[in-house]
Amino acid sequence: MAWFGRLTELAATSAQGSESPSLMPDSVRSDGARAARCRLPGRRSVASGLTVKSGVHKLEMAPHASAALLAVLAAHMVAGTRRYTYPTYAQAVDAMRSLASHYPSLVKHTTAQGAYGLGTAGTCRTRTPGTQERTFGPCLNHILHITNRQTLPDPDRPDILFLGGLHGDERIGPVSTIELARFLADAYATTPWVRRLVDGASIWIVPLTNAVGYETNTRLELSLFPNRDFGYVQQPERCMTTIAGRTVNELFRRQLFQIVVTFHGGMTSIGYPWGSFNHHRNGPSRAPDDAALVDIARSMSAYASTGGVDKPYPYGTMNEQVYPVHGGMEDWGYAASFDRAGAVRCAPRSHGGYAPGRSDVTNASARALVFLVEAGPKRPRESTLGSSAAVLTPGGPGDGHVPRNIRLALTAIDFLRPHVELLLVEPTPAGPGRPVVVRVGRIVRVAWRMWGATRINRAELVWRASAAEPWATVPGSSEVFRALAQVGAVWASTPAETGAGTHELCVLALSTGAFALAVRAQVDDHWGMPGGARVAPANMPPQSHLARARTDRGWAMANGEQRVVGRTEWLSAPVEVRVGASMSRSDEQPLRSASAPFRPALGCAARRGRR
Repeated sequence: MAWFGRLTELAATSAQGSESPSLMPDSVRSDGARAARCRLPGRRSVASGLTVKSGVHKLEMAPHASAALLAVLAAHMVAGTRRYTYPTYAQAVDAMRSLASHYPSLVKHTTAQGAYGLGTAGTCRTRTPGTQERTFGPCLNHILHITNRQTLPDPDRPDILFLGGLHGDERIGPVSTIELARFLADAYATTPWVRRLVDGASIWIVPLTNAVGYETNTRLELSLFPNRDFGYVQQPERCMTTIAGRTVNELFRRQLFQIVVTFHGGMTSIGYPWGSFNHHRNGPSRAPDDAALVDIARSMSAYASTGGVDKPYPYGTMNEQVYPVHGGMEDWGYAASFDRAGAVRCAPRSHGGYAPGRSDVTNASARALVFLVEAGPKRPRESTLGSSAAVLTPGGPGDGHVPRNIRLALTAIDFLRPHVELLLVEPTPAGPGRPVVVRVGRIVRVAWRMWGATRINRAELVWRASAAEPWATVPGSSEVFRALAQVGAVWASTPAETGAGTHELCVLALSTGAFALAVRAQVDDHWGMPGGARVAPANMPPQSHLARARTDRGWAMANGEQRVVGRTEWLSAPVEVRVGASMSRSDEQPLRSASAPFRPALGCAARRGRR
């Protein structure tokens, strides 16, 4: 995809231990094709705190290039390239166990049977751990949890869930989710963007949700239908009948998912609520969170691109893109907590029954933004799956079904929480952890970008003289940034918008002393606004945790050990600036009456469209 740019030169770099490249845009051409030269001179990134030894990247970008690529170029340091192949059930289980063994600080592997005491459905071929012996045993529902485990517990870390293989004969979802897990673990040490995502998110992956269906390559779990098995617009005796459905339900009982992505196969689309008959009586209705659903689906489709194997993902409500169903996981996971007219308590008889209380939802447990990704053919030719080399280079060699689905997933993870990334402060600090040093009357240039959002509603430069003081706005900075309103985040609603990407502001140092500078922003206000006449239930405002967490400071909900607390302002990592006396008293004299130590510099307005 042209707007994600083209890698023209990748010089050798040295990344040792936990050290990773930090991208520091140095110059931008003024003509149509912008070029960002990213120095890696052994200094520390303000945003990531990662030190780099040496090396230079150069990126040539089309006028509509995305800032997302700048942040992930370092992923080219990930060693090795693998062609993707379809695993058997036993091979998939081996891969999950291996990830947990090799990355114990990032990956935890468990099963629904071990964690939740669920029964099993069917018999699967597997390998006895520690041996090469292949045996038959009960089909287990395997679960991966990926996050920085060394910083747990963290009740505020947002949860996201990826599901594959709810229909056992749809093979693209399992291979995509297993390779997503492998990519996150492998790239963590070398890719700042991936590291930030894993550190800041609680990522749950169930690659073989319908385990016996995957083993036998059949759609159903034995004779039962996993994707009609949830307590929303369904008969009580016909929901929670499958082990697959109960596995998902147990995860919802304990976590507080803000986004869920479920991979299917058979067509190409991204669907989202509504997808049920109760909201399809007079044509497809819109969900209360339609604004957020549309923005995220659009962004996932754009970054996923075509993979060189399919059309871009079209997106829309499931009632429009697919068809309405009873008991669908997607509408249940989104709305069972607030649309009580559709929610039911399940009373199945299969597998020895399921205690009625276990299917109950709380006011908080089912408010996720849920996306049904129909990822093309059920089992694309293995030659079209692609390779690990293409995950972060849409349209590059080795692109295919799996790389584009991993890109889609990375987009979803990034949306969990807005993030202001401070990219560059000039003059350049003398070394890692060192302050910016400047004299009164001189310019400080700040470059930044906004992740995890589509629109910047307000932005300002803030300062303080000590950590004990509140942040104060640099006078005039919000007015300078006002031109960015409604556009400008990394995932801008239209990639061609000139506001998307990196933004700059120059300020004049007015007073001597040591100060901290940071960027503060508000984003995606439209996610919190009521929808129009087609919204159902009628007149209902947005209800999802994700939308309310960034638009409603009064939003506070908890489930199990996790919680969501609303906030409307997002602050970058600060940078220390030390301002010394001017070399000329005549230069300093007009600045002595300043009420703040900085002000926007004349002739250096906020620059937009830097990629």
